Amino acid sequence: EREAAWEAEKERVRLEKEKELAQLRATQERVQDWQAERDALRAKRNQEVADREWRRRELEKERKKAQMEQQLKQDRLEQVAQKEKYLAMQVAQDHREFCRVLWAHQEQLERDRVEWEERELRQRAYADELRRQIRELQQQRQQERAALLEERLQKEQEARQRSQRLAQLRQQKLQELRATGMPEKYCAQVERRAQARAGAARS
Repeated sequence: EREAAWEAEKERVRLEKEKELAQLRATQERVQDWQAERDALRAKRNQEVADREWRRRELEKERKKAQMEQQLKQDRLEQVAQKEKYLAMQVAQDHREFCRVLWAHQEQLERDRVEWEERELRQRAYADELRRQIRELQQQRQQERAALLEERLQKEQEARQRSQRLAQLRQQKLQELRATGMPEKYCAQVERRAQARAGAARS
């Protein structure tokens, strides 16, 4: 009986050790699973941080590009405005000079009208010639302004045509990309980025 009891006790101890080992293995497995989940979550968060940083850099590049294009556009507009202002000042100055000269000649003609009729005729002819020259100068200034306006309209037309060509080229590249078998979601992503860049360039 003592031997049987001893064997039973030994068996009980063995079973308890096996149970403890099983619990220890289960605990280790849970710890490993928990560590693996933490590693996966950390890797996911690191990837999200990297993605956000990449998107931020891309947005910053697009913003700087749009800002530079806007500055160039503003500079061109200011150049055109300065040219128009200069032409207007030239015309006004020429007109004032003409009026001053004309007034001086008319006053001189009035003083000498009775005594110097022939001289008056010459002065009138001179004034007419001066008026003709002023009209020609004004016409020339108007032609220059019209040429400047035509140049600006032509540049705007060229810019629109360039934008259309770029849009056609983007569509062609997207078609080629789809033809290679690229998944549609990546093609759609590329298309959205291209549309976003085009929208930023237009603005």
